[in-house]
Amino acid sequence: MPPTSSASEPGYKSGNTKCSRVTTQLSSSCRRVESTSKKIVGHVKVPPGGKDSCRIRDHRSATQERYTENAEEFLRDFSEAGNIADISESMKVRSELCALNVTFHLTNKDRNDAALLLLGVAENTLQSFTRQVPSLIMLRNKLFTSSLVALLSIDDSDHPVYTDGRDLMRTMLTSKTENDHVPLEILYFWALSCRSSVSKELKFPPLAIRFQIKCKALLPSRLFPGSSVGEYDVKGLKAGVMYYADKCDGTLSHPIADLFFVTDNNELVLVDVTGGDGEGVQRKAERLSKWMATEKASLNDKELYGVILAPMDEGLTSSYDKESRVVVVRRVDARMLLGGLEQCLDWLV
Repeated sequence: MPPTSSASEPGYKSGNTKCSRVTTQLSSSCRRVESTSKKIVGHVKVPPGGKDSCRIRDHRSATQERYTENAEEFLRDFSEAGNIADISESMKVRSELCALNVTFHLTNKDRNDAALLLLGVAENTLQSFTRQVPSLIMLRNKLFTSSLVALLSIDDSDHPVYTDGRDLMRTMLTSKTENDHVPLEILYFWALSCRSSVSKELKFPPLAIRFQIKCKALLPSRLFPGSSVGEYDVKGLKAGVMYYADKCDGTLSHPIADLFFVTDNNELVLVDVTGGDGEGVQRKAERLSKWMATEKASLNDKELYGVILAPMDEGLTSSYDKESRVVVVRRVDARMLLGGLEQCLDWLV
């Protein structure tokens, strides 16, 4: 069951009774996703990625979620692309098949509440909005947001990072080549940068520390020039900027951290995002912990912290190891950090 409920009203405007009507209509029988979002769901559920993972997902994704007029043709072409012996060529063809033509209403309308909508707002906060909220959706935690299509169609001049993250998502959806980052990573880049811009801090439960950072830009960069963890450079990192790993068009991996930033208190925070669970999550935490322990002395001017975001790891609760300073954020704790983008989470698996 998707984590959202979409009301039948086209939007909410303060000063009228729509919000109360919307709230009463948000039952399980009303759970749906607008037709344009269905097509986006199809792309996100069939991301350009490993050949085997595509084979696992293709039929269920295309038939249940893609909602194309030519679903049978898409399935046939997608399946045939999986049989191409050259993996690079196979992924290229599948990327072209999955790319969306989103020339529809992505209009870049400016709203000074776009970042708030992305994070999710309470019903009483909606009543203070002076503009209509498009495609209203309620999340599991009773916060309200807009549909993915609506979020992709607006800007926020008060929070420029909103546009940075939105453009990453647009590029991922429309690219006809393999993407450097999987959808889950981009969702967190967008959500965390906006949360930092709005709240001027980030918190990763159960870690009590609030990392002080007002994100003003979301930029590609590398901690590691190559694929070795032994060579790195942190001198160019600036406070107020969140960096996502630049994988050089897929030609060079980034051995540790999908996202990293320096706080106002000169803490270096390394964030790894994973859709895995169990042992896979534990291996990521151990790898990050080992690197931090090895390089702690060399980075003595900075306090090091590691974060693993594992929204699909249902086996254990979130945890923080004081010795290694690595926090593993699991289950609902990790999902809450996505704010309104949690509506996309079930589409990824």
